[in-house]
Amino acid sequence: MDKSQKPFLKCVDGKTHIINVVGAVLIKDNNIILARRSKNLTNFPNLFEFPGGKVEKGETFKEALKRELFEELNINVKINDIHEFYGNNSKHTIEKSGKIINLTLFIIKIWDGIIHPKENIHSEIAYVDVNKMDTFPEMLPGDAVFIKAIKLAINLTF
Repeated sequence: MDKSQKPFLKCVDGKTHIINVVGAVLIKDNNIILARRSKNLTNFPNLFEFPGGKVEKGETFKEALKRELFEELNINVKINDIHEFYGNNSKHTIEKSGKIINLTLFIIKIWDGIIHPKENIHSEIAYVDVNKMDTFPEMLPGDAVFIKAIKLAINLTF
């Protein structure tokens, strides 16, 4: 699916739901910016992630990411500065609920504003050297699967 198209929430057999989620691979000075999830969050507290969130009804993936980055980190991103890359999508199931998370990441190198995380969502920001991503501890498992594709995309296109 073209990520600029309107996404949808899918119901299969009345039980399985697909939740579209987007995340940002923010790059500054050869570092990837990760956000530590707040200790107060129910799912995966205190783990680092690529900032982003759920796609709302009527939004494209890129529109959702633009909104989420403003809400979570207080930065403004232009749609044209949000870039797809090969291997930027992964689906995984949340075991207890059976919901399927369809996670799509985008590379962003240009934004306006100073990153200031919203405290009830993120407690800390980390600047991680691209070449050390493989060994970065405390990474959200669903995000860690993208490291190889991110490194390849950065080396090929940027």
